[in-house]
Amino acid sequence: MPPPERGGPSPHLSDYWQVVLRRLWLVLLVFGVTTASAIFAVSRQRVYFQSSLSLQVNDPAQPARGLVQPGRISGLDIFVDPIESEIQVLRSTQIATAVVDSLGLRLRSVSADQVRSDLFLDARVTSDAEDQRLQLVYDGEGRNAQLRTIDGTAVGTAAVGARLESPSLSFTLQPPPEEARVYELELVPAAAVAGEIMGNLSAAPRQSTNLIDVYFLAPDRIIVPRILNATAAKLRRRGAERAARRATADIDFVEQRLDSARIQLTRSAAQIRAFRESGAYSDLSVQEQQLVTRIQNLDEQLRTFDERRSALADVEQDLRARGPALAGPVDRHRQATCGSHPTGESPGRGDPREARRTPLATHRGTVGQRAPTRTLRGE
Repeated sequence: MPPPERGGPSPHLSDYWQVVLRRLWLVLLVFGVTTASAIFAVSRQRVYFQSSLSLQVNDPAQPARGLVQPGRISGLDIFVDPIESEIQVLRSTQIATAVVDSLGLRLRSVSADQVRSDLFLDARVTSDAEDQRLQLVYDGEGRNAQLRTIDGTAVGTAAVGARLESPSLSFTLQPPPEEARVYELELVPAAAVAGEIMGNLSAAPRQSTNLIDVYFLAPDRIIVPRILNATAAKLRRRGAERAARRATADIDFVEQRLDSARIQLTRSAAQIRAFRESGAYSDLSVQEQQLVTRIQNLDEQLRTFDERRSALADVEQDLRARGPALAGPVDRHRQATCGSHPTGESPGRGDPREARRTPLATHRGTVGQRAPTRTLRGE
């Protein structure tokens, strides 16, 4: 058997370094291409903004709620989780459609590179406006613009910063966001925009409280807090109207009980008078005492129902008086504010930062509180 061959000396660290130096151009090229690709990919990512607020669920008619009997089916009490119920109402199509109509969200840019606030603000669209495409044409200096239909018919003209009015819509004109002077707009169905709002709106109850944390995510920094505040305002108004209807129904119920008590009181008084006029009056003191006791009980019930009716009437009057106020701009109470916070590839919600909280209003129902808006990045 031949002896094993002896190997050469083991490679030294300097040998590896010599290899790297001979291929240094290749290392620098790979590093440069990788860095440039990463910078390009990040620059092409779309920025998303997240706004959040907290809603408190309560019932302004709760002090009077025990004055009437709860609903029962087959002897069982009906219980509905008020927190989960409000979350479902908040994310309902009715609320989203009302927000779309109040903020004029049917009007938007055709291009995905521009958001609504890049071209216009405070849009208003009539309920009978037809779905169509429009063109926003700026002059050469970008100081004035004309709104045209797709066939070139002018429907409105305004200077930048002024209100552009047309028969079916209006908005405050913004400066052109780019060097281009023609931008495509479109009026889309309200149901399509409402679906986008419901898809980007999320809510979760806060454990062991009657608070709901609500989040909304969208690429438009200006519109995001407005949509969230409008949603809370619509929910408050809907809750106030519902509480007012319940108070009215409770008042009707109490008045029916009052009428019944009065009829029984009149009947008992007639029985006493008839008994005293009869010949058996002298030896029926026990029966008379029972009738007197009955009258006293009915009189006490009458006073109780009067107090209940008064309390419910006060609740109804207060709710109806506050109804128009709740429909006003939510900005008087609280506006979701905007901050910035880049994230990874996919837009996410994350934990909202702690901020000062200010009550909005009460309903069965919600009270809004101040919370931050954050910037997110995604593809």
